[in-house]
Amino acid sequence: MNWIKNKRNNYYRNPKIYTTTSSNGEGVYLSKKSVGLIGIVIITAIFLWWVFGSGFFKVKEIIIKGSLNAEVQSEIESFKGKNILTFVLGNTEEKLAQKQSSIKEINILRGIPNTLKIDVTVRKPIFSWKSQDKTYLVDDGGIAFLEGDGVVVNEEGTKLSLLADTNNMPVEPSKQIVTKEFVSFINDLIKYAPEKSGVNIGEMRIFETTFELEADTDQGYKIKLDTTRNVVTQLEVLKKIVDQYRNQIKEYVDLRVEGRVYYK
Repeated sequence: MNWIKNKRNNYYRNPKIYTTTSSNGEGVYLSKKSVGLIGIVIITAIFLWWVFGSGFFKVKEIIIKGSLNAEVQSEIESFKGKNILTFVLGNTEEKLAQKQSSIKEINILRGIPNTLKIDVTVRKPIFSWKSQDKTYLVDDGGIAFLEGDGVVVNEEGTKLSLLADTNNMPVEPSKQIVTKEFVSFINDLIKYAPEKSGVNIGEMRIFETTFELEADTDQGYKIKLDTTRNVVTQLEVLKKIVDQYRNQIKEYVDLRVEGRVYYK
């Protein structure tokens, strides 16, 4: 250590040592704006974790309204565990409908935070259609669905009328096989025949075209109809002819030509 002597006062003192302060010891000061930005980042990170990582928005419950087959139900069950906010529907509804031909419409609704609701509208059969020894149901839009065998009944337990395609054209479920107008004609025929002509309709048949139809009745004779004309008008004509010539009618009454009636 160096000592410095003061000659006048004859005493010694330590010299002052001056050093610069290390930069590592300086304090760090943040502006209010920087603090605010850091706070926003932290809050955003917590929010994103809550939404995507916490499991709070994972699908836990699925409510199904309507009738679904086992394959479609299994597909829907696979939605559990997916994030309800990021779950992409895309064409999911269309794909599900393709797996069950009786589905007319299906809607998937999100219930925050973790519930899916599946609304299913099923097709209502108007009559059954037989082709190539296979039977299908046909709805009001002319769509064929639910290939099956045996007697078919509707929701009220009433047996559905059967229409046979004598040409045996192939049928693809979920596809339209006849027009809406044709279905409407068949529906009105079945509905109004007892009231307008006093007969009940049994099995029906088409041959070369859907413009003409042959139907069995519970009176032992067949009727032949033009499906492009009003069905009620033809049934009213049938009633007049049967009332007048019932004893002579053994096989059929042909109403296909407007203004003329043929019977045998």
